[in-house]
Amino acid sequence: MNSQRAVVTLVMLALVAACGGETEPTSTTTPPTTTTTQPAPPLGTLSDGEHFVFARRGTAGALVVDPAQFLTGDEATAAAREDGVIGADEETPGGFYIRNPEPDEVTVPVAPGSAFILLGLDADGAPTVERSVSYETLTALLAGEADVDEYYGLMPGDLPMNLTVQGGEVTAGSQQYLP
Repeated sequence: MNSQRAVVTLVMLALVAACGGETEPTSTTTPPTTTTTQPAPPLGTLSDGEHFVFARRGTAGALVVDPAQFLTGDEATAAAREDGVIGADEETPGGFYIRNPEPDEVTVPVAPGSAFILLGLDADGAPTVERSVSYETLTALLAGEADVDEYYGLMPGDLPMNLTVQGGEVTAGSQQYLP
């Protein structure tokens, strides 16, 4: 029986020691944190030719755009069905579809003297007037720093456009009419 008491006493002492009593100071060491910054994305390119984009903003001598596909007719209907936007028996509203599965911004240099055409409003408010604007005016409009009221459907940071690219630079752009 004495051996049982000794075991019980040892177990009790172990429990008391584990649950409380004086403890030695401990120190915790936190490993140093390392912060890495990702390099800025390289200047993007669009191949020479015509491109449908959403113009987002202007930077020093470049446009930041989101390339997309502007489709019409049967091609638009087939793509919209394929993407699950419309059902098998439906047609695209307005006869067009914009496919932009992964919005990605690309920065494209603008050639000096590039011409940009935006849709202006006539006296009746219809978008029938083509207005030529400079790159500086275009970037101000995209930034919301200029009056957009005289242009059709212009929302700062989201302008549907067709760009012409030659030699890796934008040489012209025109606003895409969306009904």
